Amino acid sequence: MDPKNFNYVLLIAIIAGFGITIGLQGYQLINTTAGGASGQQSVTLDIEGSTTCEPIISAAAIEYMSINRDWNIYISGTGSGDGIAAIESGNADIGMASRNLKESENATGDLIDHRFAFDGIAVVVGSGVSLTDDFINFSTIVNIYNQTYTDWSEVPGCTTSGSINCYVRGSESGTRATFESITGLATADNWPAAASSHSEVASNGDMQSNIQTDTNGIGYVGLGFMSGVNELKISENTPGNAYYPTTTTVSEGDYPISRSLHLFTSGEATGATKAFLDFIYSPKGQAIVAEQDFVSIYNGSLFM
Repeated sequence: MDPKNFNYVLLIAIIAGFGITIGLQGYQLINTTAGGASGQQSVTLDIEGSTTCEPIISAAAIEYMSINRDWNIYISGTGSGDGIAAIESGNADIGMASRNLKESENATGDLIDHRFAFDGIAVVVGSGVSLTDDFINFSTIVNIYNQTYTDWSEVPGCTTSGSINCYVRGSESGTRATFESITGLATADNWPAAASSHSEVASNGDMQSNIQTDTNGIGYVGLGFMSGVNELKISENTPGNAYYPTTTTVSEGDYPISRSLHLFTSGEATGATKAFLDFIYSPKGQAIVAEQDFVSIYNGSLFM
């Protein structure tokens, strides 16, 4: 991946004491001076896939490159399906995914799954939506998304009215696939036909920003993207078993829309790929998982 293809610099961070400049351009993380300082041959790692995993892996890459000056780590957050496809085609060293493999994937059996964190998918609504006890269950979620309900006044427990504005992710999104599978939306009447009437967004960040500004909106995001939005308590059925999405309710197995996060490699990881994966599983790497508001792989005992 050529960093020259990205002309909008979102972040420039200078790591004091190491003489390293790191730029985050588009979805790519670039160590712009690696390889030159020590005279050693630089190491390049290409990582592609889930926008849920992207902030964790980007933060880990920044930390890792501050220690290993000859590394260049490029990260592209475009969706879980794209990450898995990139690994299968040999166009990436690591594929990030926020879902399990589909039956149609990994036909050769070469992909190795490295689970590295846990996450909950929060159902979030705009500031104009008021639900009794902030509660919603799977049946109501399905009826909202398949357009059985089109106005908030039709939703059980909702004390406000106005057109329901649903937001969805694209077909390559692992967050969308997991959300639809767990809630039952994937097999619901009028789905996925109803999805064409909803607003499609490209990433967790885009979903978050749209719900922040749409007072009648509803969408879904990973735990690390709940700032500035109103998350709901979720239950499969009754309010008595409803839980807010938090790192605690996910790690204890209470929150019902939970999942593991994955890094896929083609075959067993070796060399630079293994070194970076080892860092992700190290105490420092798992601390970064927690710092990004996700759940360490070592804290989700009920999922192991």
